[in-house]
Amino acid sequence: MVASLFRKIADINKLASFWFSLLFLTVFVIITFFSLLHYFSLGEIKNLLSDQYTRYVIKFTFFQASLSTIFTVILSVPIAIAFHRRIDFFGREMLLRLINLAFIMPAIILIIGVIIVYGKNGWINKNLEAFFDFSLGYSIYGIAGVLLGHLAFCVPIMVRVILNCLDSISEETWRLTSQLNFSNRDIFRIIEWPHIRLATMSLSILVFMMCFTSFTIVLALGGGPNVTSIEVAIYHALKLDFNLSLASNLALIQVAVCFVLMFVLDMSNIPLLTGVTRKIKRFYRPNLNNKLLLILDIIFIGILFIIVLMPVLAVIINGFNSKFLYMIQSEELWNSIRQSFYISIFSSLLNLFITLSLVSGAFYFNYFANKPKWVGYIRLLSNAKLIFPSFVLSAGLFIALNHIIPIKSISFYLIIIMNTIVALPFAMNIILSPSLSFSKQEIYLAQSLNIKGWNFIRLIYWPKLRKSISYAFALVMAIAWGDINVTALFNDGDFMTLSLLLYNLMSDYFIEESYVVALIILVTTLFIFSVIEEFLGGDQEEC
Repeated sequence: MVASLFRKIADINKLASFWFSLLFLTVFVIITFFSLLHYFSLGEIKNLLSDQYTRYVIKFTFFQASLSTIFTVILSVPIAIAFHRRIDFFGREMLLRLINLAFIMPAIILIIGVIIVYGKNGWINKNLEAFFDFSLGYSIYGIAGVLLGHLAFCVPIMVRVILNCLDSISEETWRLTSQLNFSNRDIFRIIEWPHIRLATMSLSILVFMMCFTSFTIVLALGGGPNVTSIEVAIYHALKLDFNLSLASNLALIQVAVCFVLMFVLDMSNIPLLTGVTRKIKRFYRPNLNNKLLLILDIIFIGILFIIVLMPVLAVIINGFNSKFLYMIQSEELWNSIRQSFYISIFSSLLNLFITLSLVSGAFYFNYFANKPKWVGYIRLLSNAKLIFPSFVLSAGLFIALNHIIPIKSISFYLIIIMNTIVALPFAMNIILSPSLSFSKQEIYLAQSLNIKGWNFIRLIYWPKLRKSISYAFALVMAIAWGDINVTALFNDGDFMTLSLLLYNLMSDYFIEESYVVALIILVTTLFIFSVIEEFLGGDQEEC
């Protein structure tokens, strides 16, 4: 009995960082949730739902999320199939890299690119006027802008995951389809759709959740109170009206919807961010010479080019303007870069510590304690951000601490903590799956050879997970570098990040200056992500 007690104490000591991280996340979620429940009342919810404007905001949030999801699926599936079918066209590798980078592209940069390309005085309208003396009479600010922003953000992500599913189809399968003389419809119905069906359905739920909880895109492109979402309404209730009760009850409505969606998504059990591949897989497909398919593929790849590449090119081209040298010498810009660097590096380090602590616990429970259910609990807790969207978590933390300590005095640390929590599901999905891919035989062999502790990490664990860990670290740092959701709520003007500087310049109509800052954010984000991934990840092909 005493020996068993000492073994349990030893196990607890081995997993000290795991228990600390688990306690930290549990306390954080409980504090956030109960601070929202403090203002909860059925009467207030009924009043909210009976208020005409609140009902409109809720309906519009569902409407724009549903519309964004439908258009994303309609475009992403044929684009992914076309991209998979054509492996030799010029610019494919560049488009593939841009699709991969969609995970870390700051939303504010996509917004700038969308305005430059599709705006009233954007590239498309200017070219239509120049060549056809005709322009599209619409405003980018409104439902059209919100949909374009969501498509620019969600389509690349969905295309990338569906493309991974299509890449899993074996070469032998394609040879068999050729021998059986399958038609294009048969290839889609029998071969392609079964491989992408489950992922497409899961991604549809994820895209809906992303659009339902959208903040930056709706705030910047909504254009006013008629085009707003629950998340923006929470922001206005906290920052402008300081109505904590309204913010709490709106947040709880959003949590209820996200909980149902997260439950459905979790049942599909598909890891959506397992890493990215840079290999171009070559194989023979029987329908490559079909002229109609070739025309359709050109159209859909062209749509992908317009959605993904044109906004990025717009930011790069418009960033080199007459204000470029002036902004480069601006002290405010360099202060913003310094603050963004501090926030991103501390957020990514804290995130990596918590992620690896949780993963080490999952590894122990799966291989040594024979308690695989704990892996599910750990995964569920780390995905709390999907149930509690980033702005809801921020609102709960804001409400919990507001009466205890001045938010202004700890805003820098709160932003770091929130960025850590927001990026946790992505980092966990990337690292956890390969961490649990060891076979029982590998673990037993390591034990029999007395490869334990640091030697196990150095010789076995790190080589297998190096690429995943480096990718997760680079992803989290890039997300924190371009974040505006959390910073907009907690920052009271004491310090400025790059994304907040860009938003302020846009709000004050310093257009050329905002283009320069957008270019700097884009270049630095891609630089940070690429350098960290390459430096830490080595030269493996896949992660």
